[in-house]
Amino acid sequence: MLMTDPDLAGLNEANAALTASRDHSLPALVDSPDAVRDAQDRAIALVGGRDQLIELPEAETLDGDPGESPLVLLDDVVSAMVKPEACLSGVKMSANWAASLPASLPVYPRGSVTEALGRDGSDCALRAVRYVSPVPSDEIMRFYATLARKEGFTATYRSNGKVSRLTSRKAGSVMVVEIRPSLLAGQEVDLIHAAGPAVSLR
Repeated sequence: MLMTDPDLAGLNEANAALTASRDHSLPALVDSPDAVRDAQDRAIALVGGRDQLIELPEAETLDGDPGESPLVLLDDVVSAMVKPEACLSGVKMSANWAASLPASLPVYPRGSVTEALGRDGSDCALRAVRYVSPVPSDEIMRFYATLARKEGFTATYRSNGKVSRLTSRKAGSVMVVEIRPSLLAGQEVDLIHAAGPAVSLR
């Protein structure tokens, strides 16, 4: 199931590091206390209420350095697949991919998308999105961990004290969330979702 986030309805390349044609304006990051509370309230509503949010498990150790681009994380994820070329073939860059993320992996409310790429296909449907958010890292990660559990994914949580990563898997599908401090303000979040026959992991 794919979803469209109304926050993403007016995307353009104004703030994008990767450019593509026919996108509309990217929303600027708003980090006022009211904006943070509104984002948190909307995220709670998306999971069905505050009592539905799960606590994060104790983190396993995350090795390696954070990527300069979601393309780095994407390569790490796809390299573990049986047929990585099927997910990378025909990938296109466009902020519009952020508006068609699955319901289990949406952009956190009020997130500001900076990069996005993807492809559709019967062998592999792929989305890779980077956005920034003013909401604390742990709250964002609890949101995604809760959605992953609701959708029947088995999740692994890792952290190195600065960067945290949630990898969620079920048959024919993988989701990855990676969060690190943004160089500008708030958190920088990478989302990757891949689904289809080519997504089976080695």
